[in-house]
Amino acid sequence: MVVPRPQLLVTGRRATNAGRRRRTHRTRAPAAVATGLPDTKRSQKDDTERSCSQFNVLGMVAEFEADLIRMRTREGMAIAKTRGRLKGRAPSLSPSRRRHLLTLVDAGDHTHTELAELFQVSRATVYREIRKRSGAPLEATSARP
Repeated sequence: MVVPRPQLLVTGRRATNAGRRRRTHRTRAPAAVATGLPDTKRSQKDDTERSCSQFNVLGMVAEFEADLIRMRTREGMAIAKTRGRLKGRAPSLSPSRRRHLLTLVDAGDHTHTELAELFQVSRATVYREIRKRSGAPLEATSARP
């Protein structure tokens, strides 16, 4: 009895390498071709359990890689900090502009909104600079108890 070879489905051929097969997969299992019966060696339950375990393994690998990235980032930031290269966001007011703002606040000729417009900053920045000068804590204060 002659057993036919399983058929191959070729996908993704390139025009420049037309003779070269890129990705192939079998359309039928060899046992199914020989006997004409469906392949019953593996049940669908086995496939589900296998795929679940594969996803779990992939999830663990991804989590491990994310932890490595976090660890390396923290190490790099610590090294940059010791070298004096790690800096946060630049202040919205230079020291000279800050002094000018505080002198205008002390003069009392302008409202905080006008000062914010004059210096092109938000009102929160004006209030923050006033709190910094007074030495009050910089945490957000709320009107609610």
